[in-house]
Amino acid sequence: MKLRIIKLLILISFVQIPALLCIKEASAKELQISFVGDILLAQPLQSKIDSFGIKYIFDKVKNIFKTSDLVMANLESAVADSGSPVNGKQYTFRAKKEILKGLNFAGIKLVNLANNHVLDFGREAFEETLDNLSEEKINYVGGGLNLQQAFSPFVFKKNKSKIFFFGANKIIPDESWYAKKNKSGIAGVDNPDFLINQIQKVDKKALVVVYLHWGEEGKITPNINQRNLAKRLIDNGADIIIGSHPHVLQGLEFYKDKLIAYSLGNFIFNDTKNETITVENKSKKKIKTDQNQVLSANIVPCMIINFRPEPIKDSKLKNKFYKMMQNRSFKVKIDQSGKIIKDKGDSYGKH
Repeated sequence: MKLRIIKLLILISFVQIPALLCIKEASAKELQISFVGDILLAQPLQSKIDSFGIKYIFDKVKNIFKTSDLVMANLESAVADSGSPVNGKQYTFRAKKEILKGLNFAGIKLVNLANNHVLDFGREAFEETLDNLSEEKINYVGGGLNLQQAFSPFVFKKNKSKIFFFGANKIIPDESWYAKKNKSGIAGVDNPDFLINQIQKVDKKALVVVYLHWGEEGKITPNINQRNLAKRLIDNGADIIIGSHPHVLQGLEFYKDKLIAYSLGNFIFNDTKNETITVENKSKKKIKTDQNQVLSANIVPCMIINFRPEPIKDSKLKNKFYKMMQNRSFKVKIDQSGKIIKDKGDSYGKH
């Protein structure tokens, strides 16, 4: 059995708040993985990029990721020159290829593509996005040239430790977006059986992370479908569940000592007032049992000013944010250092 003691680090913004989760060892064999929420670098952010350069958007948070072995985000658009907006969709997003250099600059080397915007400009632009990501050496999950690729995990290896990352989407504009046996597209979990089957194939000694695009926009409380799906995935081998899509922060929960972060909110998006979090998770290899172990997770608050996130330094603002996240969570306490603690009683949070 894989033992899990989780410690989270969350990053918050007040004008707009980004989100990140990190997995980290506390020894010479340290391993740190970070997660952020939705990234959208199309208009109106493109105008900022044209004026100041792509590094401008990320330079205030670059140092936060400096110690991470891997940073993961949800890429909320096509990144291509080809294609045209799909018919009947209110919002369609396509970013320029140069934004991928910004992701590399910040250290974001893994993205989830399973969302409701990556095919906004059609299948040709989607496939160009895959090529552009590969050219920039940015890994991706949740999408591919066929069904098998879309559901295949990215495997991160270091110090004889392995972490398997999956991406999947439950918010779909049209079923044609789903990958098929011989057709490109994204991974869906309207029926999670295929994803569960893929999870159960991986090394039982490795950590399994599932990044899900789900929930309801603007809702600070996860719905029953989110909670049920997260628990079903954990029952079948997942260790950490990371969520995006609501564009606001939703709470945290431990289930069977495994972490669920229902929504990390926006990290970089086209709105100017929102909340987000960064979660840092520490893990290491257990020498005697040859198993991976999650050690801890914390919250790191940030503020988005003029479309770009930066860390919050004021202690009163940090504590206010910790309390807000605690109140949105399920039997979770967050202390003044941002440490996330499983609470067995009912004295913390609204739930």
